Amino acid sequence: MTVRRWRRQGLLGIALSLGACASADDRPLDAAVPLDATSVLDATVLDATTVLDATTVLDAGATGCDTTTELLDLEAQLASGPETCRSWADAVRGRVAVNGFGSSVLWSARGEPRLGVVVGAMHVLGPGWFGGEPGTDVAERLAAPSDDESGIMRIRVRTASGAIDRTFVSPQWVTYRPSIPAAQHEDVTTILPRHDLFVGLVDGHRAQDDLVAPLAPTFADRSALAIHDPRGLVDDERSFVDATPGGLVMLIGYPQAGPEGGAFSIGRVLDDEGARAAIEWLADQGDEEGEIAYEPEVEAIVEGHAVAGMSGGGAFDRDGRLVGVLVRASDPEAERQYVRVVRMRYVAESVARARAALDASARAAIDPLLPPLE
Repeated sequence: MTVRRWRRQGLLGIALSLGACASADDRPLDAAVPLDATSVLDATVLDATTVLDATTVLDAGATGCDTTTELLDLEAQLASGPETCRSWADAVRGRVAVNGFGSSVLWSARGEPRLGVVVGAMHVLGPGWFGGEPGTDVAERLAAPSDDESGIMRIRVRTASGAIDRTFVSPQWVTYRPSIPAAQHEDVTTILPRHDLFVGLVDGHRAQDDLVAPLAPTFADRSALAIHDPRGLVDDERSFVDATPGGLVMLIGYPQAGPEGGAFSIGRVLDDEGARAAIEWLADQGDEEGEIAYEPEVEAIVEGHAVAGMSGGGAFDRDGRLVGVLVRASDPEAERQYVRVVRMRYVAESVARARAALDASARAAIDPLLPPLE
């Protein structure tokens, strides 16, 4: 396939819908593509020698994570990075998972047996998950899985020790999707942050991911998920915090080009004035993100670093609390880069509104599977 520069399109993930693969060569890198990792790596953006070189971008330097950083190798920082990077990364690494060619984050732990509540970017899942035909409206949906509903084997969660093994895969059930207007339902490149989120569940089943797709368990056969969470934050009733203007956040996920153990950068949250100024600057640069208006109730704009594959990953504050979900970013080769983060406050409010519209039976089924929404 033709390899394209990741310059105009700002989505950070790749969809895995097989139905979207036929026309993949006519789409930007971040759109749906065949499941061939060697064909989607844009050397000008994702080449490990230019973007992820350990001697340049992946060196936290003397200041560690007390200030903004470039993109850092997660495992390298855990092994020998500054204490400010090691402690922060260890607090959150167990809650960031590989999801297809993108990422997802564990919001909370709920249910019996204990399940992980996953939140991520809808475009990482792909059009096959949206429902309906492309170019049609998609209705909002919140529902507990039925007992006979099989999970989709596509998510890779770290073990209780914090180790990542990409040869094993676990099932995912989607419980919430937002409405998606027809104009944003053509393919994964057209969806905007307001609609680019989902909530789901992952359990403790782990199957070898080889040439034969592993058999997915039904929800009735779900098993408890062990989570590397040294600070116990997935069980905290305060399951998220809002972005603090001027505050530092860790942007963390799994780049398509590696490192396989994940990467992160430390970015700074812009206030509303700074966010609007950033969008204006991007427009002046001819970056596609400059054409998308800032929606402060939906998203935060972070001056930081992220690359393809990190969509659906998490933005965490210094205390390890989840602030939001990575969905889009500007050109990583420009003078500075900005990352769009869907606020967890907006995710929780969206789920709460959908819950309020359910009848008593549907609410009773979904409530044990929902984190605190305030």
